[in-house]
Amino acid sequence: MEALAIPIVGALGVGHIVARYADAPRVAGVLKPLPIAVLAVMVWQGPPLDARYSTLVVAGLVCSMVGDVCLLFPGRFVVGLASFLVAHLFYIAAFAAGAHRGTRGVTFLAPFLALAAVLIGALWRRVKELRLPRQPRAPSRPSRPSRAARTRWRGRSSS
Repeated sequence: MEALAIPIVGALGVGHIVARYADAPRVAGVLKPLPIAVLAVMVWQGPPLDARYSTLVVAGLVCSMVGDVCLLFPGRFVVGLASFLVAHLFYIAAFAAGAHRGTRGVTFLAPFLALAAVLIGALWRRVKELRLPRQPRAPSRPSRPSRAARTRWRGRSSS
C-alpha cells in the first residue's frame, strides 16, 4: 500500500497545483483534500504502530482535510483555521506520546511549544478582523448612581 500511496499523493498534489494555475477552481477544490485522505488511509491501514499514536495521527489528518475543504469557501476561513488548530493539537498529542518514548519525552517539545506560543501571540495582535466578536462585559462593580437615584435614596431613608 505504501509503495503505491506515495506516488498517488504526489500525483494528486501536482494535479491540484496544475488545476489552480489552469484556472480550474472546481477541479482544484476536488483534488485539494484527496492527498490528505490517502495519507490518512495509509496510516490507518499501514504497518501496526501504537494504536493511540496511529489514531491521533489519523485524527490530525482528518482535521487537516476538513480545514482544506473549509478554506475552499470564503465564509469558512475561521472554521478552517480552527480545524487546523485542532489537527495540530492531535499531532502534538501523537508525537508527545509516541515518537520519543524512552528519551526526553515532552521536554523535547518544550522549545517548540514556547515558539508556537510566541508566534500565536504575535499573530493574534495582527488579525483583529478575523477574531470572533466579543460579548459585552458586565461592569465588575456597580457604576456610580445618578443624582436622581441618590436623591430618591435619601428621601427613603429620612422617612
